Amino acid sequence: MRLVAERGPDAFTLREVARQAEVSHAAPYHHFADKAALIDALIELCFARFERALRDGVEGAEGDPSDRLVAMGVAYVLFAWEHQSEFQLLNRCKTDPAGDGAMYGSPIPSERDSAPQDSPAYGAFQVLLDGLAACQAAGLVRPGDLMPLALSAWSVVHGLATLLIEGPLRRDAVSRPAVEAMARTVTQTLWRGLLVR
Repeated sequence: MRLVAERGPDAFTLREVARQAEVSHAAPYHHFADKAALIDALIELCFARFERALRDGVEGAEGDPSDRLVAMGVAYVLFAWEHQSEFQLLNRCKTDPAGDGAMYGSPIPSERDSAPQDSPAYGAFQVLLDGLAACQAAGLVRPGDLMPLALSAWSVVHGLATLLIEGPLRRDAVSRPAVEAMARTVTQTLWRGLLVR
């Protein structure tokens, strides 16, 4: 993870990992078939941490399901800002083990990947779906398919996180309170758009 943070996920070798870990050059191959397998393992680790951050945000929120949904959005943006190298990895797809160069790992079902629960992103996405379902059950958002709501919410908070990390809002991301305030404003605005009318 240190090498990912320092150089990005593509700019180091397994040989370098071995050297920094002070083990033989062959040692990493006892655990990982190649560098792609190491990166896939890091992606899974990052998604587990990310899911925990979202769950902590929800569990720490007081109020009704809408307050928990806002807290989840804030937790998303704060995780991205505080763990930027991990956030980079969250945005990579795992390499298809079939070896055909395709990518898989979306938490959303498709013709190619009909078992999203196998995706490292599934747990984190399920936190969002559960939050939206709780809002539906409370009569706060329209009934029906959760996926359009989930995609809208995901896109908004992900967009803000990206703007804060590598876009024009970087200059405004000067402190945790500043990032949290922006995340809360954007997430509350999103929430108002989801409300039943």
